[in-house]
Amino acid sequence: MFSRALKSLMEACALYRDGKISIGDYKARVYEAAQQLTALEDKELRIFLQEKEAELDSMQFTVDEKKLFDMTLPVVNQIEQRIKNALPAPD
Repeated sequence: MFSRALKSLMEACALYRDGKISIGDYKARVYEAAQQLTALEDKELRIFLQEKEAELDSMQFTVDEKKLFDMTLPVVNQIEQRIKNALPAPD
């Protein structure tokens, strides 16, 4: 479950970066991934994702629409990096 949720979120990062999903859809995917991380050892990652989803939410409603995509990319990068560090190394 853990790896599947994070891999799905990595796919969402790529889709958002490519402009194939909206900020709203991306935020929903971040939220869903955070909700799927229920084990005690996943608590830190869940809190991180919840904080990033809230940060994106704030940006969506305070940043000019023309600047929103560029302003959100650093958050997307932070999420991707954290996921890469959390996923088990490929066999």
